[in-house]
Amino acid sequence: MSIFSRAWKIRDWLLLDGLGATLTALSTGLLLATEVISSGLPPQTLWSMAAVAALFAGFDFWAVTNLPERSWPLAAIGVLNVCYCIGAIGVCTMHSQTLTVQGLVYFSLESSVVIPLGLVEIMIASRKA
Repeated sequence: MSIFSRAWKIRDWLLLDGLGATLTALSTGLLLATEVISSGLPPQTLWSMAAVAALFAGFDFWAVTNLPERSWPLAAIGVLNVCYCIGAIGVCTMHSQTLTVQGLVYFSLESSVVIPLGLVEIMIASRKA
C-alpha cells in the first residue's frame, strides 16, 4: 500500500520527518564527521550539518507533541528541508575537489529523498491550511 493511498494526518508526516532528520543527524555526525565513511568534507562542516538535522528533528517532535494538527509546522519543516538540501549541495560544490565518491553518493541519495519529501510536506500543509 502506498503512503499516498490513505490520508495521513499532519502528525504522521511530522513523525516521518522527525525520524528521517534523526537518521540524518546520526549518520552525518557518527559516520561522516568521524570519518567512519570518508566524505571529503571538513568534519566541522559535517558536525554543523548534523546539528541542523538534530534541530529539525527536535522541531518535528515538539510539533507532534504540541501542535499535532496545525499545518504551519509541516510547511515550515518542508521549506527547511529543501533549504538544507540546497545548502548541502552548495557545500559539496564548494568542496568538489576533496569530495569522495562516498560523500557524493550519500548527499545525492539524501537530497533525492529529502527534496521530494519537503515539497510533498509543503503541498499537504497548503491543503490543510
